[in-house]
Amino acid sequence: MITYFPREPLAFPVDARDLDIVRWMYPGGVWSPYGIDPRIRPSEIARQVGIGREALWSRFRRWEREGFFRSVEVIPNIRIFGVHRYRVDFQVPNTSAAVRMLDRVRPLEGVVAGWSAFGDSTTTRGVEVVCIEFVAGTDDDPSVWCRRLLRVSGCSNFDGPFSEQPPEIPRTLTRLDWRLIAGLRTHPWRHLSRLACQLGVTTKTVVRRRDALLDSRVIAYVPHFDWAIHPSATFALFYRDPSDRKGIVDWVERRFEHYLPMNDGGPVLGEGHMGGEFDLGRFVGLRVPARSQAEAQALEVEFSHVPKVTRIYNEVPGPMRFYPEWIDRRLVELLGEIEPTCEGKGRTRRGVTAPEPATGKPTPTPAGRTNAMAGTG
Repeated sequence: MITYFPREPLAFPVDARDLDIVRWMYPGGVWSPYGIDPRIRPSEIARQVGIGREALWSRFRRWEREGFFRSVEVIPNIRIFGVHRYRVDFQVPNTSAAVRMLDRVRPLEGVVAGWSAFGDSTTTRGVEVVCIEFVAGTDDDPSVWCRRLLRVSGCSNFDGPFSEQPPEIPRTLTRLDWRLIAGLRTHPWRHLSRLACQLGVTTKTVVRRRDALLDSRVIAYVPHFDWAIHPSATFALFYRDPSDRKGIVDWVERRFEHYLPMNDGGPVLGEGHMGGEFDLGRFVGLRVPARSQAEAQALEVEFSHVPKVTRIYNEVPGPMRFYPEWIDRRLVELLGEIEPTCEGKGRTRRGVTAPEPATGKPTPTPAGRTNAMAGTG
């Protein structure tokens, strides 16, 4: 079954070299759910990939023309709103059912993202899955959300909910921080000097504050790639002992000239909704060129012979959908609640404490459906 691979050849198909470009848009050349680094210069990406700057810009323009690259969105760390983030994985019969479900859940309050994929789930091999991320208050029962999603989707086969908590906020946010986050949400690529003029502060102040928000992972620049038109597949190679990782990575480096490393995960512990316990260990994530589901399955067989690999997840993700309405409403509400402490240029030294982050022991997340396997890349 070929699910998310291109059904017709593109006039200017993206190729393996594009994986290298995507790779070096991320800090350290490793895909991360915390997004790309807008401070990385195109000249540095071109140097890492080994092409000229004009060739790089030509590929960027082709990405936009072909729809591979759609946009970049500034996503705030959900912890600043004092809520938990959860994910539920639903098994659906086919791609059409997955698309219908993603459309149905969007109006639900608190749903922030969703994507579909064909591949391996926690307990089943080779299934069509829809992953839904939602937020809930610190005192809310996430199982209530699951029942709501079940009513909307009509699906009874699911795993979750799984807690997916981003890093804690290491510092107090000021009023200027909140206004800056809202401005970047609206215009992520707007020149910072124009944003500084809008906020009534200097460009140097905006650059310093923006960089601090990035470094503390309060915000992330998340690119929206349509991997449905890129001939590639995502794998998670599981291993038991931490010392096994280097040998697996060395094998991958020798095997693939072009690939996209993804953030490692694990250890993975948990249980499915039917109560079946699993312990999968740690994993190395990567995206590699593959032009069909059959080719992806052949790669899976090849990976099974890599020493120390105990299990393999093969997933072909579809485009990820972000539903920003809840985030934007909360930003507007919080900005309305924050009273300025001085007039004029909007400067303030008053700290605005983020809502208390959710506490308690998070539910373990199965790596077969981590954000490392999501459709944005």
